[in-house]
Amino acid sequence: MEQERFTFAKSSEVQGLRSDVQGLRDEVQGMRSEVQALRTKFRNETQGVSGKLDFILGGLKALGAGEFVPHSVPSPKG
Repeated sequence: MEQERFTFAKSSEVQGLRSDVQGLRDEVQGMRSEVQALRTKFRNETQGVSGKLDFILGGLKALGAGEFVPHSVPSPKG
């Protein structure tokens, strides 16, 4: 009789732990989804900024300021 009660209590505890683990898994999955959404948002925003900079640089070049606006900074030679 005592053994059955212990087994039931242990089984119930294990079931509670499994439920906790599943809750944590769901929480982690939600966080992964949030991170993915932030990555996508960041990528879209940086592409937008990059496009605007290209447009501005193109406009400056068309105005004859191209020699003053380098596309890349030359690396120092050693």
